Amino acid sequence: MVHFYRNVFSHVPTGKLREVALMLKAIHAQEDIAAAQRKAGEVVARLHSMRLGKAAELVETAMPETLAYYAFPEEHWRRIRTNNPLERIMREIRRRTRVVGAFPDGNSAINLAAARLRHIAGTCWSTIRRVCLVHVVVLGEAHLRQLLATYTNCYNELRTPRPLTKGTPLHSIVERIGAVSSRSILASLHHHTAELDIR
Repeated sequence: MVHFYRNVFSHVPTGKLREVALMLKAIHAQEDIAAAQRKAGEVVARLHSMRLGKAAELVETAMPETLAYYAFPEEHWRRIRTNNPLERIMREIRRRTRVVGAFPDGNSAINLAAARLRHIAGTCWSTIRRVCLVHVVVLGEAHLRQLLATYTNCYNELRTPRPLTKGTPLHSIVERIGAVSSRSILASLHHHTAELDIR
């Protein structure tokens, strides 16, 4: 998506970059694809009124490609609407190939890249297997899909993020307002606790 923005910005004068950037971000902030397409039409009309014909033409022709992530469930949008995860993998592979310098042949370079991709895939799935699937009896494909969706939601939305220093977090005094409720997730493998405000 960032490359699409840069392509549009190349046809926009410097003084209007901020305004155009806000318009483009508004397209991708919509709640569904129909609203995003309507907003894109409004942005194209606005760009034409600002006499930015090349930018309007580019938005009109390339915008459908940037809205492809709307075809997936909403919980995945944050991760797939940009190519940041892919660029991170490419950066890791590039860092490892620079260490080697010169490869004896093309196959050895491919083997190094494939080994890194196998490690990434294995780490992700082994975590899900260890934390979730080893402890739960799977009753079929639909049940497996439900378990994975629940685990993904718990991991992305409810889990306390691990501190970057990986040390013990500092103790802080929290004022208790109400009772604490606990909800079990994945057959009590995880729990989500929240304080109930009963004022």
